[in-house]
Amino acid sequence: MSSERVNDTERVGMTRHRFKIGISLVLAAAATGLALPSSVGFAAEPASRTPAVTSACPWYGFFCEELASDQAAARSMPLHEFRTAENDGTFYTIDPNEAERVARPASAGGYDFRPTHEATGISLYPEQHEGMIALHRLRLIEEPGTYMVARADSSEMRDGRFMDDGHGDAMAFAYIEEQPGTMTLHRYSRDNDWRLARANSADLLDAGYDDDGVVGWVPAG
Repeated sequence: MSSERVNDTERVGMTRHRFKIGISLVLAAAATGLALPSSVGFAAEPASRTPAVTSACPWYGFFCEELASDQAAARSMPLHEFRTAENDGTFYTIDPNEAERVARPASAGGYDFRPTHEATGISLYPEQHEGMIALHRLRLIEEPGTYMVARADSSEMRDGRFMDDGHGDAMAFAYIEEQPGTMTLHRYSRDNDWRLARANSADLLDAGYDDDGVVGWVPAG
């Protein structure tokens, strides 16, 4: 075997080794939130094809593209709030078809729910992405006209007094922790009437509702 072929084999082996190291560093940086120094690169790729590290994106370009794509995919939909027909509970949905249906009169196959428009400007996520938790619409078994929105990890999901109005399907999703461009969504309660609203809702607090705490983080609005 010629010395030229030996050198080529060594170069290929070194390139593969450096590529594996580069991949490991990128994955480690992504997992820990650390920025990679600009000197770390993939020797097998021409300089013109190596994504640049920028202050706006501390990882290699293809990671940033994936993250940006995931954030863009996290679209939101308006939250609709209704008072039930007997005015004994509050019903929520982000499904426009469901909102239209429950607002119909009973004679037209609806439920006579009355829109309040008090949730105007609040929206939730219809699809789950990383860092989100499912929100379920529960209904009191003994009081069918009363509803509660609860997180998938809440004690209410295991409370025998409630049934899942979505039969296991989430009503919407919210972030578990604060994200850029989000606000906290709180749940308030009074006499088996549960409401969703922004933090420090003076109208609900003045009306005697208790602040049950943060349900999740949703788009600011």
